Formats: sequence, structure tokens, C-alpha cells
Amino acid sequence: MPSLTAQERRDPETAARVVKDCLPDEDQRTVALEALARAIAHAHSVAPAAWTVTLYPEGIRLNVGRVETINIWHDELYFIVSSVPRELRDDLEPYFEHHPYPSVPSSKQPIRLPAELVCVFLPLLKDGILEFIYRAGTTVSGKAVKGTPNGKSFSSGVPKFLAQELGVDVVFPTWYSEPYDVLEMTAAALSGVGRPDAQHKALVERNAVQFVKERLVASGRRFIQSREVENVGYDLDFEFNGVPEHVEVKGTALPEVLFFLSRNEWNHAQSDPHFVLCVVTSALTTPTLHQWRGSEIANAFKLEPMSYKVSPRR
Repeated sequence: MPSLTAQERRDPETAARVVKDCLPDEDQRTVALEALARAIAHAHSVAPAAWTVTLYPEGIRLNVGRVETINIWHDELYFIVSSVPRELRDDLEPYFEHHPYPSVPSSKQPIRLPAELVCVFLPLLKDGILEFIYRAGTTVSGKAVKGTPNGKSFSSGVPKFLAQELGVDVVFPTWYSEPYDVLEMTAAALSGVGRPDAQHKALVERNAVQFVKERLVASGRRFIQSREVENVGYDLDFEFNGVPEHVEVKGTALPEVLFFLSRNEWNHAQSDPHFVLCVVTSALTTPTLHQWRGSEIANAFKLEPMSYKVSPRR
């Protein structure tokens, strides 16, 4: 099967083009995308490390573990349900396919549904699709499956496109991590402000700082002063019940917590008992505040060095 480049698989515009080629009718396309978005969200809740979605030049495939659960192809959908309601069996029987995946411990019925029937039958089969995804994503003992052999082809452009088209959350498997600049480009696009250039980053930071000030003051704290330009290892001085709080603000346009700490900030977090980390997610759309004491950061996060100072050995 032809493949796309890694950059194309990360691109929501490529996903949009492929889907529109597959399903030119808008109503059919919307129903199919809603089913795919539900399937991805359910797969993530059941087995967050065992699903992947792959974008091809001619369609989209969602795998849970080793199993293809739902596919969008040219003028048709291929998917598997745990069972078909009795009242629908006669109408759908011409579209039944053979039973694959004997390792999946459940009843199952693959269906290859023509596009013109998507709006009629797909909503009625929602529960069966989600039940099969649960079976594909769990072991016999009910534990989440770990991993998928199709992870190398994961196409983050598909969840991004679904977010743009349907307003759903961007969801990635837990094992997947995009380059930070790609993530910020995605967030910038979703928030309608374009590429994450210096102006975008400054806007995110300004919104985050203002939101933190408002929220902390509303919680009973007293704002003292800004230390943002002084390079002291944090941004804002607050006081709460006579106790100082040294607040470091991090903002991102993304819905998930992701940020950088400088060495100076990390040193303060470890040594300053008054250090408070405030992270604002979705800073340009629906800001949400997350807080940690400096002593909590090491346990709450995985810290990875992103660069090194390199000099000749003496």
C-alpha cells in the first residue's frame, strides 16, 4: 500500500484532503469522522498505549493493538462491530465480510459499508464498534493491551484534523511525542493565530501571566511585583497569609502540559521552599491553570535534557 512521508502524516491539511477525496459528500463525511473521533477517544480511554491511526494517500486506518477496527476508504467504510442488532441483520448482510482476528475474545462482524449507507447505518452501529474496540484493547483478564505493531506509521495529522473539523480534543497515544515546535504549530493553527513565531510565543506568555495573576489574586493571594526581566529564577512575587510565594509561569497554546525549564528555574525549584510552578494550558483559547510546589516537580514530571553546552576537554 502506498505511504506518505512523515511530514505529510503530521499535516492536518493532508488528512483533510485525503478524507474529502474518500468521501466527497459532506454529510457522509461528517458522520464517518464523528465515528472515527469516537473510536479514537474510546481506544485511548481503554488502552492509551495500544492504538494508532495511519494516514494513507487513499484513506485512514485505526488500529487497536494488532486489530484494524475502523477504516475510511474511497466511497466506503470498513469496520468491525461486536454484534449486529437483529433488526439490522437482513439489511446489512450483503455487506458482511469474513471473521478475522481469532485472537480477539469476542463475537465480531466485519462490515464493508458503501458511502451512500453511512448516514443510515453507522449511527445505529456505534455501540457495537465501541464494544469491539474495548475487546481489541483489553486482554482476557480485562487489562489494557500494551503497544501496537503499527506505531511507526502513526499519523498525528489525523487527530489534529479531527480537532479542527469537529472541535474534539487532540489525542495522541501515550508513547507518542511530537517535536515541540510541531506541537506549538498545531496549537497555533487550532487557535487561529498562525505559525508559532516570536509574536505568537509572546502572546501565549502574556496571556498566561495575566491569567495566573487573576486566578491567584482571586484565591486570596496578594500580588507584590513582577520579576520577569530580572532573571531571578521565577516571574512573580506573591504573598499568601504572610508567606511569600515565588511564582514561575509557563504558558502553552496546547491543551496538555508541556513546557521548558531553564537551569536557573530548575535550581530555584529544587532549592527555594517558596517556589510555585504555574502552568497555563490552552492559553489562547480556554486557559486552565495547573500548580505545583517546587518540591513536587521531580515526582510530577519526566525531565529530559534538550541541549548541552559543549567545550573542548582540557
